Amino acid sequence: MTPPTPASGARPSTRKRVLLLVTLVAVGWLIGAAGSTLTGNTLWYCAIPAAVAVGWLFVADPSRCEGPDRRTD
Repeated sequence: MTPPTPASGARPSTRKRVLLLVTLVAVGWLIGAAGSTLTGNTLWYCAIPAAVAVGWLFVADPSRCEGPDRRTD
């Protein structure tokens, strides 16, 4: 039996994943900067790791982290 594939199809290239990471960090930084400017609270910069975590949920493939003996059912 073959291991499950990610829902999005083929695995993204390293270049695409790095671009996605940079984009997510930038989005988180923009949210943090806007929130900090509007409220004066620097906790808005917690949006950076939150944005990266949300993006990870869409591109992660946990089956690639498992050993070969756990990939089959």
